[in-house]
Amino acid sequence: MKPEELRPVARTLLRTYQVRSTRSRNLALALGKGQSKVWSQGDLICAEGGPSDSMFATMEGSVQVLKKDASGKEKELAVIPAPSMIGQMGLVDGSARSATCKAASAIKGILISKQTFNALLQEQSPEGSAFRHLLISTMMGQLTSANEKISGLVDDLVEEQTAEVSRADTEEVKKDKLMKIAGVLDGWDVKEGDVDDLDTIEFVMDEDMRRTKEARERTRKW
Repeated sequence: MKPEELRPVARTLLRTYQVRSTRSRNLALALGKGQSKVWSQGDLICAEGGPSDSMFATMEGSVQVLKKDASGKEKELAVIPAPSMIGQMGLVDGSARSATCKAASAIKGILISKQTFNALLQEQSPEGSAFRHLLISTMMGQLTSANEKISGLVDDLVEEQTAEVSRADTEEVKKDKLMKIAGVLDGWDVKEGDVDDLDTIEFVMDEDMRRTKEARERTRKW
């Protein structure tokens, strides 16, 4: 696609990921180095566990993100509307796909190969700089989101320790929370057997975590 056609998408991506001091024209030039792609509803974009050999920038439509639970059943993690960046983390760290992505609707997008991705990272040009700024912002956004989710899940676990529920219910809740935390981190390979013996799991707060929790509680009271 021509850079002029990509500028509205580039502009929205920069706003969505809060990228400052970067011109949409330069990002459009970077995106233009990719390959235009179209997916019909239900099409597989990438599969969990597969090689990370490309990333995608969606321009229209929505992407359904699925991840297998301990029993091997796929569960929906999110539906991501366009425009968005998908699959870049695997190109950054060389890991396999952490989730399966399918077209929740008809999608127009851009496929950026690993070769093009690496070239943009090294390119000393305004478009290379714009792409790198966007990449950093997307990763910072993912980190912030993961921190918030983990904080909420840990708070839930602490509250459940004092809740008056049956032992069976407590174990099921803990198992589910631990699996969700593992999914958020995308780096823990938690299997069903790893969390079966919940008597061996103990939640311990260090001083920093304790101060953070107390500060949150004071804020809620205000």
